[in-house]
Amino acid sequence: MVNERNKFPNPEEPFMPPMKKRRGTKKLVAEGMRPCIWPIASPMIAQDATACNPTTRSLRPLRRQIRVPGHEIPFPVSNTPKSCKMEQRSDWEVFKEHRRLRARAKPGYISQKTSADSKKIWNNWSQEEKDEAVQRLRDAAEAGIDLKDVPTDAEAEDEIDDEEESDDAGAADLEYLPDAADEEAGDDYEVSSDGGDIAMGGPRKDMFRAYDDPEGKMRGERQVARKKYGQGKAPVHGDVEWAYQKHLGSGGNGSAHLWVRVDEEDIIQDRIAVKDCWTDGPFHWGSIKFWDGDPRNMAPEDRLPVEVKAMLACQDKPGSHRIAGIRDRSVDFDRMAYRIIMPFYARGDFITIIDKADDNYHVPEPFIWCAFEALTDACLVMERASTRKADQAPDGWKEIVHRDIKPDNVFLSARNPRSFPSYPQPVLADFGGCIMTSKDDIFNPTAYADSTGTAGYFAPEQHAYEDKTTYEAVFIARQQSWTNIYQIGRVIMSLMNAPAPETLSEAEIKKGAVQEYLSTDPDYDDPDGWKDHEWFKPETQGRYSKELQNLAKSCVRYKPDERITALKLKGKILRRTGGVRGGKGKDFAKGLRSEKVKKGGEGDLRGWRRKDKYAVGLVRPEK
Repeated sequence: MVNERNKFPNPEEPFMPPMKKRRGTKKLVAEGMRPCIWPIASPMIAQDATACNPTTRSLRPLRRQIRVPGHEIPFPVSNTPKSCKMEQRSDWEVFKEHRRLRARAKPGYISQKTSADSKKIWNNWSQEEKDEAVQRLRDAAEAGIDLKDVPTDAEAEDEIDDEEESDDAGAADLEYLPDAADEEAGDDYEVSSDGGDIAMGGPRKDMFRAYDDPEGKMRGERQVARKKYGQGKAPVHGDVEWAYQKHLGSGGNGSAHLWVRVDEEDIIQDRIAVKDCWTDGPFHWGSIKFWDGDPRNMAPEDRLPVEVKAMLACQDKPGSHRIAGIRDRSVDFDRMAYRIIMPFYARGDFITIIDKADDNYHVPEPFIWCAFEALTDACLVMERASTRKADQAPDGWKEIVHRDIKPDNVFLSARNPRSFPSYPQPVLADFGGCIMTSKDDIFNPTAYADSTGTAGYFAPEQHAYEDKTTYEAVFIARQQSWTNIYQIGRVIMSLMNAPAPETLSEAEIKKGAVQEYLSTDPDYDDPDGWKDHEWFKPETQGRYSKELQNLAKSCVRYKPDERITALKLKGKILRRTGGVRGGKGKDFAKGLRSEKVKKGGEGDLRGWRRKDKYAVGLVRPEK
């Protein structure tokens, strides 16, 4: 019986039985079939014993499949041995494989997008167009030409258009050029004396305007180029030489790399994380939100991007160990970019912790209380420059609103023997989207409600809304400390709701669907709907204490002035985790604020214990 899910788009393609019920090796041999092991591919492909060709065993199959006697196995066209003729492949398979091979040779290749585009083109073509295109590919393969070297129909048309450009067309333009005598006389063709265009390098054929890429096709190429720049540009820090080690990660406008300092015996003496940051162009670079203060009234040597200024402002403050440090920085005004040199955090981030959760293991509640306290301390430093209750914010202090607090922006630092000694200490990082504001900031909220951040972690006031009657802009509230509190609550909920469903595809995971699932957004246009919103999965509600759940929910109320304040939140966490003198209240941290847990015991945290290959004192690993 034919399984509908295994039908090919073309009826000429071979029948593929479902993969859920695999037959054992013994049964395959009994039916005149024997398994072949494919070194590159993980799934086993069954092949007829009489038709098994050892020359094809190094090929990677297009998909998992079991050969059914009487049906041929489609091989990748570009690697198909001569014994496997093109006639054995359907027109659709030939066309799709050709498109895949051409796309793989270009930067930013995404297999799912290429396959979808190919199917869309194929379905829009007439049968005559399909026959003509496939016949061209079959003829090329018959002539011994690799399919990846055969241009697509669109590329072939471009080549024909270029060839049809005659010399006469270029010659016709010559009549508009000045005579030699006119040039010598300088009539209307004076060269600019300042040579400004030449000094900047002049226009080149390989240059393009930023607006020439409306669909973002060059985004992948841009990230690759910026990654290479970071690898080749050694940091200038401490009057010592730094050796490149590895790429740490890339974001929308940044790329981070690990650099080490070694001695004559290649022993690591120091290590740093170098983050290269780019802007979205002149509009972003010249924005008043991008700089600390008014960039029009500041000398270039004093101008600092807000990200740099915010990190520097938090240094050497009570509780500053809760925020990622900054060792050095530099600004490149010509390239509209800047560089930040930071400590290297080798233990990963909260995503590392979330990834270890499964049906049999969940993030222990004592660690979630530890994370709650650490992020609250970071919020206090950003709000008032201290975690101490008695301290007041210094004169002129600007409140820092992070705007992108999420699991992968919380790093794991070394353990603190005086506070939750069993766990790595969470550290808040990546201030690339932050703002520095005050009570008399005229740009808050109008200029800051630009939806900067990550889906699943937006506070309602981070968006601008529109009145349904007047169509005028509507703002919920200013962005300030309560915005940080909201995002902290969402991060805690993500730890509690882990793991994410296994049904998510790899593409969805890369787009952040894991975080969106762990921290689902209610309808921002319906404040009343927030009251009944289910913040936790059913199994989560029975796994963690009501006190932890209620405290997290007090952070994410729709109206900012109804959310718990950072100072009050810190006090409640201390009273519920044995952090108050006299032992007031129940200890939901189970004594782990001061005691250590045995590895594998109750409260043990998985995922953060890893060998630090780049620790100071070790031999530098190979790149």
